Amino acid sequence: ISQPQLPSGLELVSNCNIEGKATVLLNQADFLITGSNSGGTSQYNLTLTIIEQPLSNILYGVGNYTCAKQVDAVDIEPSYDGGVALVWSIQPQLPTGISFNYSSGAITGIALDVHPTTTYTILANNTGGTEIASLTLTFVDITPSAISYASTDIIVESNQSYLQINISNLGDTVDTWQSYPTLPSGLTFASGGTIFGTADTRVPRTTYTIFANNSGGSFELQVNITVHDFDTDWSMITDGVTSVDYGSSWPS
Repeated sequence: ISQPQLPSGLELVSNCNIEGKATVLLNQADFLITGSNSGGTSQYNLTLTIIEQPLSNILYGVGNYTCAKQVDAVDIEPSYDGGVALVWSIQPQLPTGISFNYSSGAITGIALDVHPTTTYTILANNTGGTEIASLTLTFVDITPSAISYASTDIIVESNQSYLQINISNLGDTVDTWQSYPTLPSGLTFASGGTIFGTADTRVPRTTYTIFANNSGGSFELQVNITVHDFDTDWSMITDGVTSVDYGSSWPS
């Protein structure tokens, strides 16, 4: 016999062996085991501690996620083998808007700001020990959108006309602006995407693809720019012409 009674799931059998699978946790406790037969009685003090089955194979889905700030909802729950995780923790701290459930290990929310790629270390604990997992998260800008120029077909005179093509951006912040092909010499981008300057080289009508970039991707739009150099234009027009008739309006 056992005093006190053995934990649920364990049984003291006739040969004094203890068999079975405990179904409850138990902090360290002492049990007095008494065995009797015709030859007398013997006792033995047994100390038992029953802990959770250790955790293993903790996974957060694919383990690496990229999400757009203020748009993509994060809802990632861990899977694992073994016992039940009692306490969870995470390092470093998650970005603003993203929450960690210290009871279930779930990660939820919508990030308010851009946050660089970060690998988080997650600890899951129970009485059987601690298991470690990792998760990589990146929070990027919303892809640029709703961008347009005030004019998309520009004609200017080389070294004479100051150009400013104003832009409207109703979307998210743009980090960098690029043009393919490169803008005509003398023209450049302002930080907000406006094209300005004085072109100093003749350029035939050319379509420029403008790229508005941020960490979430790129938005494309096009403008046509023609830069005239009247002296050069006239030389090209009259090349190989021996005489020019300006008509009767030209002074004699």
